[in-house]
Amino acid sequence: MYTVLDPTKREVRLLRLLAGNEADGISCELHTTSLDGPDEYEALSYVWGSASDTRTITVQQTAQTVTVNLEVALRYLRYPDRTRMLWVDDICIDQENVQERNQQVQWMSEIYSSAAQVVVWLGPATSMGFHAMAIIQKYADDSELHWPDAKYDIAQSFQIYGFLHNEWWSRVWTVQEAVLAKQVTYHCGKWVAVRG
Repeated sequence: MYTVLDPTKREVRLLRLLAGNEADGISCELHTTSLDGPDEYEALSYVWGSASDTRTITVQQTAQTVTVNLEVALRYLRYPDRTRMLWVDDICIDQENVQERNQQVQWMSEIYSSAAQVVVWLGPATSMGFHAMAIIQKYADDSELHWPDAKYDIAQSFQIYGFLHNEWWSRVWTVQEAVLAKQVTYHCGKWVAVRG
């Protein structure tokens, strides 16, 4: 499934997520490019989840096992009518090739900072996550509204507290991926919040 990457050309693989409807299986193709090349892509930032909790997707017409969290992310992020070019560590790096894995890890900060945007996957929507993202987006969008002026609401505080205890926020590596980004979109199910 994997072709050999040339580190002297700073080659990486991108994942072309093929179009599909919600019920369709996930199908992808790999595309080799250079970090110095013109290809535009989005980098996915997510928590892998349990290695024992897996699903199967198709990559290069070959069955590939991925964590449930990644399969669900790809399902939500897939467009129904066009492909989407992503960099996804678990698939774009040959995890069984130690030399390649070490080389790619050295370039990860550049991979994330070169992406058109970083797509943060916070998991499927929950009512708490949905409400927390709506509250956060409200404050982010309203330049006249200041946190100290906002009325204290215990329910809102509880929702934001629960949302910020999502595993993604507790991982130094994932937060660093978002910090490096030109633009970030936070996805909680179908709910999207943008940070430019």
